Amino acid sequence: MLLAAIVDRQPLAGPVVHETLEQMRHEVDWMTRVLAPAAGSTEAFVDVGEAVDQMWRGVATGRDTEMRLLRQADVWTFTDPVALGRAVRNLIENAIRAAGDGVVEVRVCARNGWVSIEVHDSGPGFGLIRPQEQLGLITVRRFAAAYDGRFHIDSSPLGGALVRLELPQLSPVTEVPRELVPERTTA
Repeated sequence: MLLAAIVDRQPLAGPVVHETLEQMRHEVDWMTRVLAPAAGSTEAFVDVGEAVDQMWRGVATGRDTEMRLLRQADVWTFTDPVALGRAVRNLIENAIRAAGDGVVEVRVCARNGWVSIEVHDSGPGFGLIRPQEQLGLITVRRFAAAYDGRFHIDSSPLGGALVRLELPQLSPVTEVPRELVPERTTA
């Protein structure tokens, strides 16, 4: 990020330049996470609030939409963090397009054994969604199914859509999926 270091030292670099660089930093971080894993499973315990916060920061920068993030601390699941990031990004970007210069609110919490990621918007709801925007929702629905999750679409109190992605809540300290527990062998 040599370019970022140079621009940060320039007195004439305005807020738009700094916001653009911050968005670029988040994109580079995301690409690094996508390309870094070696062959094999990339699943891990993920602090969902932290993962959503990172994705939200990368998407929310420089938007006309009022962006809000409400998140509970220490909300964990076992999933592919890159796939989770893609799913959350799809939901947030769809909400931003729908809301225009309105409001998008993202909420992360644990509820009844589930990690809940809710994306609310003040747009027109799903009655006016274009077909190409539905592809992102199909990706999210497939992601939810792959990780024993749930996917719901409803109306938001903000006036637009509410899209909820739920994944099983698992703590890296107290719970390990059975298939990950190594079998004991005796010699």
